[in-house]
Amino acid sequence: MGRRRKRQAEDSSVAAATEFAVDEAWLVERGSVACGMTNAAEAAPPLTTVERRLVGHGLCVILCAMLAGFALGISLVGGVEVFPGNIRPISVGGTPAGWARMHVGSVTNGLLLFAIAFMLPRIGLSFRSQNRIAWVFVAIAWANTIFYFFGGLAPNRGITFGSNRFGETTVYGLLGMIPGSVGAIVTVIVLVMLIKQTFRG
Repeated sequence: MGRRRKRQAEDSSVAAATEFAVDEAWLVERGSVACGMTNAAEAAPPLTTVERRLVGHGLCVILCAMLAGFALGISLVGGVEVFPGNIRPISVGGTPAGWARMHVGSVTNGLLLFAIAFMLPRIGLSFRSQNRIAWVFVAIAWANTIFYFFGGLAPNRGITFGSNRFGETTVYGLLGMIPGSVGAIVTVIVLVMLIKQTFRG
């Protein structure tokens, strides 16, 4: 009886130690995941070709937004500060409001491409459809970026083909209005298609 009880006690100790080790390993693993310490390859799969295209162009559009932010600052102060208190006059054209619209609008378009990259592979589309839609949204993002740029330089803000209450039409106005209007129409059409596909799936 003594040996049996001793053996049972040893077995219980081994089982408790094993269970503790498993729990400890699980806690360490969960803590590593929470702190972002896991291997990147295990944490998230690599981007597909379609996702890489959308994210890459999204980053390029956001870069344009950052450059527009510099132009906004130059437009506000009328030049570039060479050293404190000494501003060298430089004209970047347009108005501060126009550069502000491009700065904010281009960031929004870059984030739109990120959102499409996340959503597109998850709504049941074939790779061919994903590829086509990705190119459409890339074109939309750049069309909007062109609209913001030339619209900011145009007296009529590039929102009509002719003159309006903001000013007269110019070549800049047409260069902004054409891609901007086409991009807006195509965006609505493609979004309606994706909404239907999402709820159908």
